[in-house]
Amino acid sequence: MSHHQLMVAIKRRREKLLLTQQDMADLIGVSRRHYVRCESGKSELKLSQFAAALRVLKITYLDLALDMMNLEPVSPEDVTASARTLSPTARKSLIKFLFDNWSDKKKGA
Repeated sequence: MSHHQLMVAIKRRREKLLLTQQDMADLIGVSRRHYVRCESGKSELKLSQFAAALRVLKITYLDLALDMMNLEPVSPEDVTASARTLSPTARKSLIKFLFDNWSDKKKGA
């Protein structure tokens, strides 16, 4: 996955939120000129700026990867439906994993 492909996916998300290139540049701490060059594939964001863009868009790396593959995000209903196909032991492990993850987030870990 190239940097330009990542930026195309970020651009689509930015446009969905009706953010301008200037808005995005300001929010991630770069000049508008640099941001425009990044979206056009002529320059690259630093990792910290890329991470800031994901925070601004309220998405994860996984969301971005799914966007790049033209896949819809996974919904709670998707997880529930797929969990029904698991063995009881695997289902129990999945529930434990989800609960532990939720507990860790709640604690701020």
